[in-house]
Amino acid sequence: MMGGLLATRPRLSAFWMTTLIQVSGWFAYGLSTFLSLLPHMPPHMRGIMLATKMSRAVIGMALSLVMLMLYRWLRSRRPGIAVTVIAAWATSAVFGVLWMRLFQLVLPASLRHPDVPRAEMTLPVLAADMESHLTAGSTVEMVFVLLAWSGMYHAIVHWRDLQERERQMHEAQRLAHHAQVAMLSYQINPHFLFNALNSIRAMIAENQRRAKDMVTQLAVFLRYTLTADATRHVTVAEEFEMIDGYLAIEAIRFEERLDAQTYVDPHVAGCRIPRFIVHPLVENAIKHGRAAGGQPLHLRVRAAPSAEGRVMISVRNTGALKPGRSSGAQGFGVGWKNIRHRLELLYGSDAHFTVVEQDGWVVVTIDMPAVMPAGSNATASGAIQHA
Repeated sequence: MMGGLLATRPRLSAFWMTTLIQVSGWFAYGLSTFLSLLPHMPPHMRGIMLATKMSRAVIGMALSLVMLMLYRWLRSRRPGIAVTVIAAWATSAVFGVLWMRLFQLVLPASLRHPDVPRAEMTLPVLAADMESHLTAGSTVEMVFVLLAWSGMYHAIVHWRDLQERERQMHEAQRLAHHAQVAMLSYQINPHFLFNALNSIRAMIAENQRRAKDMVTQLAVFLRYTLTADATRHVTVAEEFEMIDGYLAIEAIRFEERLDAQTYVDPHVAGCRIPRFIVHPLVENAIKHGRAAGGQPLHLRVRAAPSAEGRVMISVRNTGALKPGRSSGAQGFGVGWKNIRHRLELLYGSDAHFTVVEQDGWVVVTIDMPAVMPAGSNATASGAIQHA
């Protein structure tokens, strides 16, 4: 409950700040139009003219609120720059004409004053000003006022989007670094290295060729985990190469108790994914799947295209979920929650993370966009379509 209240405070602060800016801006607009006529205005007409100018500003502010809702609806459609510019011009033109018509309706009422003779209301300066409000030129002025308001709105929204993207980028980098540190703490630890080196040492006397292969695989795995930048994206093939090295080492440790296989579809091998996004799932599957019983652990790690041309990565292991565990719960090791959060920051709602139990298998699936390296002439979806 308290967390929900704390989460709403920034939103309330932003709402009141936006409201203050909106009211202050339109008040300044109405006051400036009044002050521009003040030197030429008879003293007894100043109150009437101030009310007239302020009523004009109030109508403009009310129409801008309607425009605000339209622009928010348009933003939800994720339009391009050209569509946004055209929409701003068209909306400002329509609402500028509407502003003029509404102002004409309230103008006579604003000029009625019981203490001012009707003849004095036709002073040259006042008459010229009122006439200017009813001309096409005044309508154009209102259109450009709304267009300027639209420009400021889109500029502020763009600035806020840039700030949010920068915040998300820093958060994604922080989580990626946390994942790397956690992996080094839980996976590349002295216990793991001790077991791996002991397995290699024992194999030297039995099978020197296999021992050499294990040293090579351990070197590749350590190079990837110790020297790589956790915030940089890698290809699916690179991530799976590291996983193969890790599984080869684990296979030496557990021998027939571990049956692990990996597969990468050629159509997604070059797609870029966040580094260390798959490995924690494999580590979790071995650690907790093996602990589920005395039977051999069967593990399948697969990357393939989906029917929509996206990248589907699945980690399947025999075993069962513990009670209360699901894709929404915090997992083991670096944590399912951590991975889900990283995916949300990097892809928003365009990536999905699910955990299910099916026929004696625990299946963890990551569904993400197929992003090819910069400069590539083909996309993963295009390759899939032409396959």
